[in-house]
Amino acid sequence: MAILVDRKNSLFTLCTKSSMYQMKADPLGVLLHTYYGKRTENMDFSYLIQKRDHGFSGNPYETGMDRTYSLDTLPQEYSCFGGGDYRESALAVRDVYGSSAVDLRYEGYELLEGKYQIPGLPAFYEEAPGQAETLVITMRNERKNLLVKLFYGVFEELDLLTRAVVVENCGEEPVYPVSRRASGGFQSSVQSFCSACGSEGIRDAGKLLWIFSFVQWELFGRG
Repeated sequence: MAILVDRKNSLFTLCTKSSMYQMKADPLGVLLHTYYGKRTENMDFSYLIQKRDHGFSGNPYETGMDRTYSLDTLPQEYSCFGGGDYRESALAVRDVYGSSAVDLRYEGYELLEGKYQIPGLPAFYEEAPGQAETLVITMRNERKNLLVKLFYGVFEELDLLTRAVVVENCGEEPVYPVSRRASGGFQSSVQSFCSACGSEGIRDAGKLLWIFSFVQWELFGRG
């Protein structure tokens, strides 16, 4: 299988012929990026994440006096502006009260046969049944009632991973994008950067839906 899920540990591993991509929801519901590189034995790579006290890096309220846990230093899979991460973020929005803070937490996942579709936009697609699989990870911001779905398409034999993000306002009040809307971001101990190729806004029954990265990431395994 190209997509491996460890439900007990909220661990997700995407495998192509030559590469492997892994993420994990930690006990606080923060989705962490744990590994991307050469395909190897499937295991929990979160042990590679080093936690230490960094001056001027804030800590979530839930961590109490634990100064080693900071959103500013952890390798988040999809980071957001205003939540304590001062690096490049993938998503920034503003509500009607002027608040731009977004705190996304893991809610669930779904496995789909085939490659996900983005209606009306260019995307990679299957040429034959069974050529691809899709993982959808759902994140939610309770305060703004914002739903974020991370789509991962895996073409195992083609050594290809694709990615897209859908952000939906599930509340009654509008939420506006602020300058940044990206398909995702890589974060490590030395740098962080984001990928954004475009976005489309759709207003449906008073709810705003954004689809990010209609030209998706291409992550080719090189062996």
